[in-house]
Amino acid sequence: MKKISGILVLVVLMACSANKFDLQLVTNITPPMEQGLAFAIVDFNPTVKFIREFDTLNQKAAPDSATDKNVKLINSLITSWDALFNKLPANDNFLMNSVDSLNYTKTGGIFVPLSTTWWVISKSFLIDGQPYCYVVQLAVKKGAIVSCKPDKSNLVLLTEVYKNQILKKS
Repeated sequence: MKKISGILVLVVLMACSANKFDLQLVTNITPPMEQGLAFAIVDFNPTVKFIREFDTLNQKAAPDSATDKNVKLINSLITSWDALFNKLPANDNFLMNSVDSLNYTKTGGIFVPLSTTWWVISKSFLIDGQPYCYVVQLAVKKGAIVSCKPDKSNLVLLTEVYKNQILKKS
């Protein structure tokens, strides 16, 4: 009986270890930031969720001037984007500096397969007064080692997402 239990445990462990991926995340943030930047690994499309959950009602009240309107929009964009981090498990969040690296492993269960598409996202930050964030889509295979290096090519300007996608859905 002990041999059967031992074999069963080995089979379960092998099944779990095959249902995982490793991520090597390296930052080389431009422009360099004095403070750290929060990153997260998520299994949902963050842009789609951001667009769906953006609070357009907050934009309806007319501010006094165009500057006030722009500041209010930027604050709303930052608040809405950063809200994507609120319900994430702590072990999927990382504070990284301008030049940093980390290794991350995500393991699924036997009956809970891992998604094949994941995203590395950052909280929002300002460059020249405009809100940006990093969004890097990853194609993941079980047992694979995936490398990710957020750079200018996956830098997203949140005001562009607002103009091109959120306003069109309203």
